[in-house]
Amino acid sequence: MLKKLLIGTTAATLSLGVILPTTSTYVASSNEEPSNVLVVEKETTSPEVEAAGAKGLLVKGALYTIKGAVKAGDWILGLIEEHMSNGAIKYLKNNTSKVNKGLDKAIDRLDDAQNYAQSTIRSIIYQGLRDVNVPATYAEDIAENMAAVVSFLAF
Repeated sequence: MLKKLLIGTTAATLSLGVILPTTSTYVASSNEEPSNVLVVEKETTSPEVEAAGAKGLLVKGALYTIKGAVKAGDWILGLIEEHMSNGAIKYLKNNTSKVNKGLDKAIDRLDDAQNYAQSTIRSIIYQGLRDVNVPATYAEDIAENMAAVVSFLAF
């Protein structure tokens, strides 16, 4: 029942996001310039840019979810395996404890308050998998797909 509710809620959210996109207000355009326009130029000496990404706490939660999915073979594991090579899928299924140890190492590297972009998450997962001697070709494929699922779960 809970799975049906989760799937239904997810489907409804995604469909409403497609059907009812947020739009900005549109102004009728004309070729004439308005006469009462005030132009103000603001000089910035040090622009601050905030990284777009998920907080470390959300990323950790998503990684714990993935860790459980790898062990139990949940539907989230299907999301991870969706775009993986057959060799990486076979390696993942045969070495779940090693992959989970690599995820533990990745979780230990995360800071709860920091923002993480998907590429950074992928690098952290990749390094965690390499620390437990997962071959580079499989680690790269697994990390890329896990990072995409983390972004899906955490954003």
